[in-house]
Amino acid sequence: MQHSILITEEILNTKADYADSRGLLPELILKLITASIKNPDELRIPFGGSIGQSGWDGRVVSPYAYHPYVPEGQSFWESSASDKPADMANTNFNKRTEQTSEAERESSTFVFVTPRSASHGWTADAQNKWLKKRREKTNWKDIRIHDATKLVQ
Repeated sequence: MQHSILITEEILNTKADYADSRGLLPELILKLITASIKNPDELRIPFGGSIGQSGWDGRVVSPYAYHPYVPEGQSFWESSASDKPADMANTNFNKRTEQTSEAERESSTFVFVTPRSASHGWTADAQNKWLKKRREKTNWKDIRIHDATKLVQ
């Protein structure tokens, strides 16, 4: 039996250019998380008409991990469909690091999600360099990036 892929990187990249995709990305993230972990202690990811609220794009508290996607413990999620994902990751990371207490960062994971893939200039190597630099210079428990490649996996 052959399995068909419902969502591809190309679809994510293309759909990210439409205005209504701002609400779809958080919904996809929520569905992927709920399919990955059962009974989280906390799960808040506004989507659709609820996006644009102040604060984090999402917060998950899970008693266990679904590696490498959902970390154990508390994680804070930021997402962006921008065609410049590295720039948005920098903006969100810097803002949220400044707004989050040191104690909370030490016990939490920062997760950035983009529907863009390497075709938008943020290759896996560039992402790894971005992660390494921030892991060395900040005190988050962990920092992760989920791009289009990881989302379709």
